[in-house]
Amino acid sequence: MVCDIDAVFVTYRPDFSVFEQALNSIKNQVRTIYIVDNSASADVANKLRALEANVPNTRLLLLESNVGIAKAQNMGMAKAMAQGAHLSLLSDQDTIYPHDYVANMLENYRSLGDAGRLAAIAPDFQEENKASGEGEGFFELQGVNSVKVASTQSLVEVAQVIASGMIINNAALAHVGMMDEALFIDWVDFEWCWRARAHGYRIVGCRNVVIRHTLGDGAVKVGAKTYSLHTPQRNYYIVRNGIAIALGKKYLGAGVRLGIFLKSLRYMVAFSLFGDQHLKNLVYCCRGFVHGVIGRLGPLEN
Repeated sequence: MVCDIDAVFVTYRPDFSVFEQALNSIKNQVRTIYIVDNSASADVANKLRALEANVPNTRLLLLESNVGIAKAQNMGMAKAMAQGAHLSLLSDQDTIYPHDYVANMLENYRSLGDAGRLAAIAPDFQEENKASGEGEGFFELQGVNSVKVASTQSLVEVAQVIASGMIINNAALAHVGMMDEALFIDWVDFEWCWRARAHGYRIVGCRNVVIRHTLGDGAVKVGAKTYSLHTPQRNYYIVRNGIAIALGKKYLGAGVRLGIFLKSLRYMVAFSLFGDQHLKNLVYCCRGFVHGVIGRLGPLEN
């Protein structure tokens, strides 16, 4: 089954000590690894070329500018599909996989039966910035609320999953469409999952496979909720894209879109109050809100 699956890593000025571990952890589990680099840095490019030379099944795509995670993922998956891959594994640059990750995920994939209606499967993950050490679990959309799936079964149908570690059925990808490049970064994986479900496909979470993953640059707990902290620029995209999805993605129900809108407002408050750069975060969040309302998407212009 290895011959049917390719991996796509999107990199942006990676920590090479970590990225090399990530690459080595997956290189023998997939046919080809596509590294799509958004760094636009000669130094990073040289280091990536050295890695490519040492890992025979890697293919490096060096981009002249940062085109965003959505377009970079699309470029990698398009290459994989053109070379006949049936499945694409998406990965962040800092995700390190167990030696049997792909084998376990593909066993889950096969066990689900009607693969034709399966858009993607994904592992549970432990958030490095949280102290619990437990898997984050999976969520379902119920009106304005995002509710943790209560089922204790190993495989559960879910609303959305994060991109890193997600394995996509390329036939479903061709039908649903590629990642939304206008979003640039943030909400890209969730939006694709919701769109796939709107087309009648399933997204399945695998409780029996857990990987470690880092979201953001830290975390803060506010009451019962924990918020990942990011740079002001990332906060802009998180707020903007949430608002844009809530107002513009009509395939989602009105209750779901209202829930996303309210969550984006909560992000604005949390990022502005609890981030290191309060005023700058507030300015970027407000800018993101306005741009989300008017539909100004794509990369943030300085």
